[in-house]
Amino acid sequence: ASYVLSGGQARNTIWCQMKSDITGRELSLTNTPDAELTGDAALAFVALGTYVSLEEAVDAMVKITKVYTPDLKKHKIYMEKMS
Repeated sequence: ASYVLSGGQARNTIWCQMKSDITGRELSLTNTPDAELTGDAALAFVALGTYVSLEEAVDAMVKITKVYTPDLKKHKIYMEKMS
């Protein structure tokens, strides 16, 4: 499963890659890292009838711009340290 990063910390590429390595998960970054307001806008556009569903609004408004793939060697080291 891929998880989407949001908030100010999503702008730090080193931290995002570390989180991917630590969790062993693929992490995605969108065109709007401060996603809270984008979510509000998507809901508003659905309420106004611009889009018929939240899924349609999200598909139109949100684009994945970067994907962080875990380094599985580093992930293994993190898991060994935490156990």
